[in-house]
Formats: sequence, C-alpha cells, structure tokens
Amino acid sequence: MLPDLFNHFQINLKISFMKKSVLMIAITCLIAFIANTASAQVKRDSLKKDTALSAAAASDINGAISANAQLSTLGKVIRVAKMSSVFAAAGPYTVFAPTNLAFGKLGQKNLDSLVKDSTQLHAFLKYHIVVGRYTKDDIIKALSSESGKLVLNTLNGETLQLTVNADKNLEITDAKGNKAYVTAFDQTAGNGVVHSIDRPLMP
Repeated sequence: MLPDLFNHFQINLKISFMKKSVLMIAITCLIAFIANTASAQVKRDSLKKDTALSAAAASDINGAISANAQLSTLGKVIRVAKMSSVFAAAGPYTVFAPTNLAFGKLGQKNLDSLVKDSTQLHAFLKYHIVVGRYTKDDIIKALSSESGKLVLNTLNGETLQLTVNADKNLEITDAKGNKAYVTAFDQTAGNGVVHSIDRPLMP
C-alpha cells in the first residue's frame, strides 16, 4: 500500500512539474512575442517618421540639398551667403550642385576667400541655378533638338553650355571654359530639380 501511494505521489509530482514547465515555456513565448511586436511597431513608427521627414525635406531645393549628405558643403555655403530664400523661391529652378568632393577641388584657401566676399559668393551660387525645371529626360530631349549643344540661362544672367562627351557623360562648360560632369541626376523638389556635379562652376 505504501509503495503504491509513494509511486502515485511521484507521478502527481512529475505531472505538476511538467505543467509548470509548460506554463513557463508558454509565458516565455508570450513575453518574446510581445517584445518582438513592440520592436516591430517601433521600427514601423520610426520608418514613418523618416519618410515624413524626407517628404518635408524635399518641399524645396534647400530641403533636397539638406537631405543629400554629399551636398552638405553646398548647404553650409548657402546658409553663410544667407541665400536660403533664393533656393526656396517659387522657380521652378534647376540647380547644378557641386558635391563635397567638388568643393575640395576648389581648395580651402579659394573657398575661404569666396565665402568672405558676399558679392562674389552670391554671383557664384546664382551661377549654379538655371531658370526652369530641366530633368535628365528634358536635357536629353533639348540636346537632341539643339544639335547636341544646349545653352541655359543662369540666375546671375550668364550662361552654361551643355553637351554630351565621347564617353556619353553630360558635360557642362562654364564661363571660364572649365568643364564639370553630372554625377547624379533628378533629385526633385517642390520648386525644381537638383543635379550633382563633380566641380564648381565659375562665372
């Protein structure tokens, strides 16, 4: 009788232990599920915020430039020149935007000298702004109709000449005869479009 009772007690104890183990596993799984769900929600909320910020940033050309890490030097130069309002104007405009590497070709000494002369700086920045919206497709179409050479009017009253070179790259010739090449097309904004270029344009 006693051995049977002892065996029965052991069986009940094992069953109780198994029930507790199953319960603990279930609780652990539930906690993990809640944590993963919360994490996924945070990521979705973060993505929504990032998307909203990107959409807001592209409302004008200033925003488009700010949203592109490769154009941070240009953004600083625009702020130093106090010309943000020009880049936010109704336009539409096409901006040929020198990248950070492009400004590096100008040299720090020349850049410092440019920034200190407000008149020269304003003319420099306006020379990178073309009146009208010209996407990559628009430029290709215009080059085709103009026998491979397109002259565009800039905001400072001078012109830029666009052609396609032997390597099929879009080439921009400035007033001093320097040549720049477009490295990235069609960063759009509410009041125009931005194309990145590999060297500054000199009026």
